[in-house]
Amino acid sequence: MSVRAIPIRIPIEPPPFPEPELTPRLSDSPEAAGSDSRITLAGKFVCAGQKKLYVRGVTYGTFRPGPDGAAFPPPSAVEHDFSQMSANGVNAVRTYTAPPRYLLDIAERCNLRVLVGLQGERHYAFLHEKKTVREIRKQIREGASCCSGHPAVLAYLVANEIPASIVRWHGPGATENNYGAK
Repeated sequence: MSVRAIPIRIPIEPPPFPEPELTPRLSDSPEAAGSDSRITLAGKFVCAGQKKLYVRGVTYGTFRPGPDGAAFPPPSAVEHDFSQMSANGVNAVRTYTAPPRYLLDIAERCNLRVLVGLQGERHYAFLHEKKTVREIRKQIREGASCCSGHPAVLAYLVANEIPASIVRWHGPGATENNYGAK
């Protein structure tokens, strides 16, 4: 059996204009995350001070634990990452666990807001287990309190993905009551 290659089209010359910038630029100056621009809600909008805040975010994590068990990279790596993000128009990062204070401080210096993820879900029906519910609530309280009052915090995201099977098993009311959604 023989195979014959037939060209589909004739190659063309590249365009005569210069290559585009490799790093997209969303904005020249993301909104500052300082305490002078407190986050508020105005109807369906989020505002930083008196200006609407258009969140342009990326996720940060999860990471392999470091040699010391830390869930985030060392401050020098975070500083590098966040300065690159800020330079490219990103104004928010989302973590999946409560970040250390140094991460929030670096985010503030780099004009980034942080969406603090507080893990509160389990992948099995647990609402009838009082001990598990207490542990989850304690974990969420501790995570929120370590970030409390920091000007870089945009919001807390509690229980990112509650499996549908848990909602079906316990019912929407019990699930909402457990997470304070009502």
